[in-house]
Amino acid sequence: MKQENDKSIGLNQRIPFSVLNAGMLTFLETNQVNRDELLGLMLEETKGENRAKKASAFASKIIEMENPVIDGIKKHFTPQSWARLSEREKKVLLLSLTCLRYPIVYDSLQILGTQFKIQSSVNRAFINQKLSLKYGSNRTCMVGIDALIPMIIESTLVERIKTGLYGKGDLVIPQHQFVKEAWTKMELILSKTRTISVEELSHRAIISFVDISNITKNEPYILTVSQDQPSNLWVG
Repeated sequence: MKQENDKSIGLNQRIPFSVLNAGMLTFLETNQVNRDELLGLMLEETKGENRAKKASAFASKIIEMENPVIDGIKKHFTPQSWARLSEREKKVLLLSLTCLRYPIVYDSLQILGTQFKIQSSVNRAFINQKLSLKYGSNRTCMVGIDALIPMIIESTLVERIKTGLYGKGDLVIPQHQFVKEAWTKMELILSKTRTISVEELSHRAIISFVDISNITKNEPYILTVSQDQPSNLWVG
């Protein structure tokens, strides 16, 4: 059981969004992940070649993993249109990809989002306790949390109030429809939700970080509207 938990965590090094963003731009230009570029960028961000190699490998896996969100990015964005997104929109998309590749990040956001509905702050001990129930109370889990918490803070969805205490960041209000759909798609994939009404979706903990209001059902990018129940978004 411990091996399964360790494998499911995967992430043990923080990856700055600047590195993921640079990797994405190259990916959109060449349709390939430039691992040497990612390693060079990580060497500027972290001490030690081994750490940099691990982090650049994680970044590579995030960008090149096949899933509906990255497929949509490849289809609908060029390097130029990607660059025109706001910084927060880019971070939401990159965090969506990170959650899909490393679900422990998604689980952390679920814990935080759920708690922020009832209180204004969450401490690290509570996060550790909740994640340990799923991933095991071991060093691998704690190292994973050490890596992902700074990434979530850098995303601006969560802010550090003081050491070990976190509050909710300002709501992200995307201007681009694709960003809303990507965040929604990530939630529905990882929660294994087949169909859901727009109203029910708005109450999900993970959705509380990103404003998906006014998400249109006309010519969606990566969401599919149920033919039987037009008010539902279908994930097939």
